[in-house]
Amino acid sequence: MYEDNGQKLHNYVWIFGGIFIGGTAGVLSARKIKMTAMPEMVSLFNGMGGACAALISIVEFNHLAEKFHLKLSFILFLVQKELLLLFF
Repeated sequence: MYEDNGQKLHNYVWIFGGIFIGGTAGVLSARKIKMTAMPEMVSLFNGMGGACAALISIVEFNHLAEKFHLKLSFILFLVQKELLLLFF
């Protein structure tokens, strides 16, 4: 799994615990929801997935920024440049 400075973090409990809790919440909510409200539930699950991806990317960015001594201002400059190229 994930290593930090050559030592494994042994995070299997967190991974499988999250899968179990998320799976249980998903199954219970899917059984209770009416079919007419299914689009709202799907969009909620999609939003939660996006939020999780955003949080993971923030944590990994900080980890890599320390490792490669990156400056936040430089990264924000690159992101801003990409956004400008995307929209203009």
